[in-house]
Amino acid sequence: MTGVVLAARVVLFAVFAVAGAAKLRSRDGTTLTLEEFGLPWRAARPGAVLLPLAELTAAALLLPDGTAVAGAVSAALLLSLFIVGISVNLARGRRPDCNCFGQIGSTPVGPATLVRNALLLGLATIVLAAGYGDAGATALGQAGRLDTATALAATALVVALTVLTLQVWLGLHLLRRHGRVLLRLDAIDGGWAPDREHGAHMPSQLPVGAPAPAFELEDASGKLVGLHELLDGGTPLAIVFVEPDCKPCRTLLPDLAARQLDRRGGHVAVVVTRGDPKAARKLLDEHEFPRALIDGDGALADAFRVFATPTAVAIGADGLIRSAPAAGPDAVRALLERLDDSPADGFELAIVHVGGSNGDGADAIAALGQPAPDLQLEDLNGAPIALRTAVAGQSHLLLFWSPSCGYCDQMLGAVRDLEARDDVPALLLIATGDREANRDQDLRSRTLMDHGFEGSGPALGVSGTPSALRLDAEGRIVSQLAVGADQILALAGVATEPVGLDG
Repeated sequence: MTGVVLAARVVLFAVFAVAGAAKLRSRDGTTLTLEEFGLPWRAARPGAVLLPLAELTAAALLLPDGTAVAGAVSAALLLSLFIVGISVNLARGRRPDCNCFGQIGSTPVGPATLVRNALLLGLATIVLAAGYGDAGATALGQAGRLDTATALAATALVVALTVLTLQVWLGLHLLRRHGRVLLRLDAIDGGWAPDREHGAHMPSQLPVGAPAPAFELEDASGKLVGLHELLDGGTPLAIVFVEPDCKPCRTLLPDLAARQLDRRGGHVAVVVTRGDPKAARKLLDEHEFPRALIDGDGALADAFRVFATPTAVAIGADGLIRSAPAAGPDAVRALLERLDDSPADGFELAIVHVGGSNGDGADAIAALGQPAPDLQLEDLNGAPIALRTAVAGQSHLLLFWSPSCGYCDQMLGAVRDLEARDDVPALLLIATGDREANRDQDLRSRTLMDHGFEGSGPALGVSGTPSALRLDAEGRIVSQLAVGADQILALAGVATEPVGLDG
């Protein structure tokens, strides 16, 4: 039993030590993760420090015999907290990034994440069950108490875990810096299409029309610059993400610098470079960028769902995203040239997809900036009402819904959360299916019936549920079609607190 307990302690120590150190090193990424899990901004910032410290403390307590049980208790509490948080988000139809090991690797949570945490919780339970009397030999300095076979097995386990950890770190680090570029470009070339029947998961990119994530970053001189300052002049904004060691970026940088110095076009172009701050500042100094910001650990790029460099995203003067990410030097130039030809007051009408598509909502792109179609629908009581009348005078999120859709059912809790908030657009459901089934879902928002989406389908490109469009207070369409819970919540403006970086 001693060898089993010691092995459990070693595994738990390795997991919590790596996870805690990685999260502490990437505090801004950890802050974003805690926000995505539902923690308020004010709590997420200190939580990004307290959580990794708690993990490192648990790891340290697991080493000596005298504190092994306390370490197992700490590990069990943390794992239980993780399991509850993941379960709640999955029940609400949300899959935030785990960020379990900081920059080493970050993937959306799912059943596999629950299984992994449950297995680790099982290891902590083994140590707790052994208690103080049989907590295993001290991991450091008391290996002599073990018989030869157990000592060799424990040594081999420690060596294997160390090698595996280094291999995983190296592999994922390389994937982050190079592989994700290929994945993103491959996805842009091939495009994604949602499940027509259920509106299955779309690619993880912020939809056109969603509020741009607020941020505050340092420029090359160390001054903090926020999104609100860049938009103060009422001018559209193009953010171009680059990296110091990215060769395609270096072919693009001279043109970007020239654009900034010449103030070409009716928009502001801002270069955001991620990576080592010293290398970033050196890169900015080489090209004398008048408008450039430093995204130390890539938290802002992650907030914009940008994984390749160079990539550009356009933002309107109203702070809403106005283009799909344009990845690669040619796509970035094409997007900037499109902006050059677009007056500020017609900005949203001129943006087209560059290097990709959002899927079946593409037919609705032509309606950007135009009034919503004058559809004649009925409410749940059968009373006729015009869509333009229903949305007059207030910004709305049109949520296309079906009570028989499994994905809608998974998102029901998130919709109720949106209804309770006063910082998001008003919800208007356009639903298909049975009236009584829609009533039984007990949603407070007004619901208009459009059986089979016979009206909204041809007019707005709606072909699956759940999906959504955003309208401004004048009833104009200001977004492309968002499909799936993640894109809909992004379109509603959920989790758009400022991103602040230290480097």
